[in-house]
Amino acid sequence: MPEYVVDGYNIIHHCRLLRPLIDQSVEFARNALIERLARFCATTGSAIALVFDGRSRQFVAEANLATVPSLRITYSEAGQTADALIERLVYNMPNRRDVIVVTGDQGIRQLCRGLGSLVMGPENFLKTVDGAVSSARDSLAVAQAKAEPARLEDRLDASSLRRLRDMGERLRQGKDGA
Repeated sequence: MPEYVVDGYNIIHHCRLLRPLIDQSVEFARNALIERLARFCATTGSAIALVFDGRSRQFVAEANLATVPSLRITYSEAGQTADALIERLVYNMPNRRDVIVVTGDQGIRQLCRGLGSLVMGPENFLKTVDGAVSSARDSLAVAQAKAEPARLEDRLDASSLRRLRDMGERLRQGKDGA
């Protein structure tokens, strides 16, 4: 299974669905992307290294995603760009052919391709993410529809259910009249 290295802010700025969220706040847009990728990782088992430019970060790392261990969120250090961090991550990966770098930045795309990894554009990646999550949701709905009923009432035939309700009604009337 490939490992993804995702250029976080680049995705946000290139995606027509995420870009408008920046007007509310960069943090809101970032969290929307993180939530989307967390669902993808949890659904598919894919590993993602999500890289953000952290030069001006004034926020605490998202602690509530500890339950999705295959999603690593990384911020570049002071004096380092997210692009440089992505380059270093890809360079240090043992099997670069299993790495897919997701960015719209042509320079990083060419560099990572030269290192032997695959590249994917932001919109195509988000379609892949949304398609996988949607497919999993549909499969779950089908499985739930085929599953045995969980409530006793759902397992009873109509005649037994009617008799049980009548009995319950007689018991309630007996308590009210006492």
